[in-house]
Amino acid sequence: DGHPQMLVYPFESQLGTRLVADELSSMFPAKYRWPVFALHASAVLTPFGVAAFMGAAGAGKSTLASVFLAAGYPVLADDCVVVDRAGGRFIARPGYPGLRLREDAWRRLGRESTPSRRVTQDPQKRRLNLAGVPDAFVAEARPLCRIYALARHEGPEGWHPDPDVELLSWRDAVMSLLHCALRLDLDDRTRSARQFSFYQDVAAEV
Repeated sequence: DGHPQMLVYPFESQLGTRLVADELSSMFPAKYRWPVFALHASAVLTPFGVAAFMGAAGAGKSTLASVFLAAGYPVLADDCVVVDRAGGRFIARPGYPGLRLREDAWRRLGRESTPSRRVTQDPQKRRLNLAGVPDAFVAEARPLCRIYALARHEGPEGWHPDPDVELLSWRDAVMSLLHCALRLDLDDRTRSARQFSFYQDVAAEV
């Protein structure tokens, strides 16, 4: 229809040189109309809408999503959440039906599904295949209601075991979104400007 398009591949981790990791096994091509942007995040569906958990590698995105799954909230995406705007609101589009978890994490799920194989980049992780598991995966786009920026805080005695939840300012929210944004071409100034404007709106509305 004349509009630029973006091919989104919810891969193992951030887009770039790691796109071809894990034997391309999580390649799930979906053609989305511009503008859509992707976050380094995992997401689950709650009664209020989609909750996304973004953060750096090892922040606990997939593990947190698995905890919600065990509590009855299906997964919408793992490690790559595509954010779009439709009908005047922001939505999250689904990725591949799976989670990448360490073995101790997926054993706590108590689900019938079992990991298919080890993840190439992290031999301690396995891919949990959710395809065909009842009420485990959401295959349709849903409204995005919350985005949580995960961070691990180290105290004088190591990692703090109790989670703290605090509301970020609009500025800090924008910076967190940009930090977790997946970008294919850093030299594309037009795309970067649109992405910056897009996440400003996300921070103000979600």
